[in-house]
Amino acid sequence: MAGELGREAVDRGFDLLLAAGGDGTVNEILNGIVGSRIVFGQLPAGTANVLAMEVGLSGRPDRAATELLDAVSCSWRASVWTRASSANSISI
Repeated sequence: MAGELGREAVDRGFDLLLAAGGDGTVNEILNGIVGSRIVFGQLPAGTANVLAMEVGLSGRPDRAATELLDAVSCSWRASVWTRASSANSISI
């Protein structure tokens, strides 16, 4: 399901996609946006958050959001999706 939401963001012309979740959610979303030019950022909200830790993001979603938004320059519009999904894990 997270991959489908990522593809929907691409199809709707979003410039930036921030997703709250862990490594499994990130893996699904990346599979949905692969090949696009959308900018992606993770708001760490999973169990381990290995990817976020490896790239130096804060473990707090609010701080990570600020870090990510400070790092990109693009015009964006807010959209909130509130669908839950089960996620698989990835290994890094």
